[in-house]
Amino acid sequence: MEPTKENAPAFGYADLSQRMRERIERHFRAPSPGADRSLVIGIFGEWGSGKSTLLEAVGSGFDRPGPDRATLTIPVRFNPWRYEKEQHLIVPLLKKTELALRARLKPDLTPEQQITGEMLEQVQKAARFTGIAALSFLSMFKARVGIPGVGDMNIDPKAGIDQAKALLDEGNEPSDEKDPLTALSSHYFDFEQRLEALTRGGGDGTRLNLLFLIDDLDRCLPEKAVEMLESIKLFLDVEGCAFVIALDDEVVERGVQHRYKDYLFNSHGEKDVRPPITGAEYLEKIIHLPFRLPAPTPAEIREFLHRFPLFQDRDQTERDVNDPNRSTRRDKSAPRPDNALLDLFVGAIPPVPRKLIRAVELLELQMEAARERGWRDFDVLTLARLTLLQLFAPALYRHARKHYPGLLTLLHEWAQGHDGHWQRDDFAETLKAGLADAKQADRNTFDRHHRPILALICEARASRTGFEPTNVVRFGPESDSRNPASYFSLGGEVSRFTNAVDEQRPAAQITDIAQFLELLFSDSEGNWVSALGMPELQGTVLGDKDFQRLLNRLLNADSEGFATNLEWLSQLANYLSSSQLQRLYRETGLLIRVAAPGSTKVSQDV
Repeated sequence: MEPTKENAPAFGYADLSQRMRERIERHFRAPSPGADRSLVIGIFGEWGSGKSTLLEAVGSGFDRPGPDRATLTIPVRFNPWRYEKEQHLIVPLLKKTELALRARLKPDLTPEQQITGEMLEQVQKAARFTGIAALSFLSMFKARVGIPGVGDMNIDPKAGIDQAKALLDEGNEPSDEKDPLTALSSHYFDFEQRLEALTRGGGDGTRLNLLFLIDDLDRCLPEKAVEMLESIKLFLDVEGCAFVIALDDEVVERGVQHRYKDYLFNSHGEKDVRPPITGAEYLEKIIHLPFRLPAPTPAEIREFLHRFPLFQDRDQTERDVNDPNRSTRRDKSAPRPDNALLDLFVGAIPPVPRKLIRAVELLELQMEAARERGWRDFDVLTLARLTLLQLFAPALYRHARKHYPGLLTLLHEWAQGHDGHWQRDDFAETLKAGLADAKQADRNTFDRHHRPILALICEARASRTGFEPTNVVRFGPESDSRNPASYFSLGGEVSRFTNAVDEQRPAAQITDIAQFLELLFSDSEGNWVSALGMPELQGTVLGDKDFQRLLNRLLNADSEGFATNLEWLSQLANYLSSSQLQRLYRETGLLIRVAAPGSTKVSQDV
């Protein structure tokens, strides 16, 4: 699924990337006095917040020579996560630099991209140099050169030496070093000086800049992420180099904590309260400009979501108004005209672009699957609510699917009956206190069904996603409570039996009839919606023995109010045969009771 509008950066990233490019260009022209020779910009944000989008937008403005053709910036796109198994990430970084430089030497480039003269020679030299440097680092690591934060690499350098010799011969560069291994060591120990000589030219005024765009650093193991940052400081703090690094600073902080875990004890063997350096202090030494991505505003999220067909007006997809066969009833599975679906996504999903995209795509897939299974009468808002729970509170969703399909109805009850208090972590104690004078059955129902749900809500609320599960019912009308299990099975067997005659529907095999009746005869609509939503009940009618137990309970004085609860009866009727329903009416005296004076409206409803 692709957005229908042009795939341009959202959330103001286009303007932001332009400001960053201007800052990088100023650095390449004249580094700030007293600052390090390289510039390091950090783009901080959690997973999926748009760091990669902004990073690419920054790099896209540096893919052509400067106006005077004397300045060229080469973007080097590097994903350390792909090379995490390498002994040290500086080697693949140098190889990626070589490839980026050689890409600017290809003969099939457009005239605007072509480089000539001194700049062409400078890029050729830089490509050879970074290729040799990568090999020299490998050979030196084999020689166990002690460099903080690097470590040893156990490889045979012979192949690397042969490749380096070929690269030296390719350049026809005079050298006093006849031994290729000596030449490699020279590239290693003189790396920074040689690199800066190439980036700043040989006095002819050409300036070659290297812009390193480092992405997915937060996917690396924490200690590997720290290693990447140390390589930047150790080897690439060179004039003419700049870095834009996308990372989750929490990952780096954990890496720093791991790196210095052995230094948490003082000379007396007692554990110190603070490590020798914190994650924030460490990043301050490496990253000059730490920029944290701002959270998108609700207006920006709405604009972003309108890119997707799911949130665009679907009235045009209905039959033409002049068609006599045109249905006047809007398809329930189409987005609501009152924007309730859009309100739900804006209000309930954490404001992270990738989370929004995943939710849109998953809901669209669920809708397509339901239609393929022959179920077209679903309510898209109810399906969307469960989709968000599936995505952001999976443990709660799994529990509802297996044990309590009426979860959304229960959440609506709590929202309506307890104002804002129902979203607090101590709500379980509030509910329990309110049941002090209730029947033992109600207290048992709370402990068995409601308390586990509240515990899972608190667990989801405490996760790093920033998702509040109860928000799924705060936007739009109440959820569809008909056949709630069908929203977990996307129709499935439920749709096959919805309008089937009794003879086609088998008797239900309810494994725990006591629990079924306990939920069914509860004062909570969520409870009896869950009872009727049990998977073993779908597409069936109650067996005769189970129906008799239900009828006995209904005739009990404690449960007689259910006999006139038309909402309760209308849902129960979906799981009774015609003969069972007639017997229920007759033995409870329902038709006589609703026909009593003052009950005319109820009688008409029946």
